[in-house]
Amino acid sequence: MTETADGQTDELASEVRALRDEVAGLQADVRRLAAGGLPSADHGWGLDDEPVEPSLTWVSALEAPAPRRLAVPRLALEAAFLILVAVLAVLADLEPAGIVAVMGGAWLLVAFAEWAASRAERRREALLLAPPFSPSTAPVADPAWFAPPVEQTIMQVPEHDAAADTGAATLPPVHASEQTGEQTAERRPA
Repeated sequence: MTETADGQTDELASEVRALRDEVAGLQADVRRLAAGGLPSADHGWGLDDEPVEPSLTWVSALEAPAPRRLAVPRLALEAAFLILVAVLAVLADLEPAGIVAVMGGAWLLVAFAEWAASRAERRREALLLAPPFSPSTAPVADPAWFAPPVEQTIMQVPEHDAAADTGAATLPPVHASEQTGEQTAERRPA
């Protein structure tokens, strides 16, 4: 009985030693993680020449930004246009009612230009934000594309067989002198 107890004791002692070694390794890992924050170069990924700082080479792989449109100060141009129209109306020696009418027309032109510009901007934004086109249902396959071509040559059958009638038009009976084998159907324009 002492032999089995000694065998179990030796086995238990070897298991405790193995457990102690694993615990020591785990404690070393915890200390290393707490101290450095990042794993060292021996993480097993096989990258020996790993840079210390992150590389920014991916920036060169990005597309260049699209050129921006020329920013036109529309408000300044519209104000200059209205002032120019007012000065030209005064220099043209128009009556006050004529000046009001010309200025009203100029203001309508400016309002129309603003409306057109804002509409174009809304369309541009809608195109950028719109989901890509996808048809709601898949198109139905046309079986005519996959059918074999119909023969245009008709073989003349000497006697009419009702069971062999396929509904295709046949040529008139061939005279014995013309019977050379195969005939082709020819349609002349009407």
